[in-house]
Amino acid sequence: MLGPRRRRAAPIQIWRSLDPNTFALVEAGEDPAWSEVVQGWLRFVPERVSYDLTSDPAGADRWLTREEVAQRRADAAQRRADDERAAREAAQRRADAAERRIEELEALLARER
Repeated sequence: MLGPRRRRAAPIQIWRSLDPNTFALVEAGEDPAWSEVVQGWLRFVPERVSYDLTSDPAGADRWLTREEVAQRRADAAQRRADDERAAREAAQRRADAAERRIEELEALLARER
């Protein structure tokens, strides 16, 4: 039988290798547990039935997965592209307004002559 005997299954279990054939349970429970291996806090998230790794026991500084990092980068690139497009459109509107004003002033000058 693998794992602890006659013990209620805990969502967080930290095991330490004592030798190639022996492991010891060093942490078991529902609270965040420090992992020496990853140098971070392991937290069980019951709402998602999943786990988070964090830099703090409260879970405020959650480590992102590769997919989350890629998605955030893609989102940031899309926001930059949207901002650049909006800036180009605003510049074009200003240029169009300036062109119209020049035409108005030229027409006014032509009438004054």
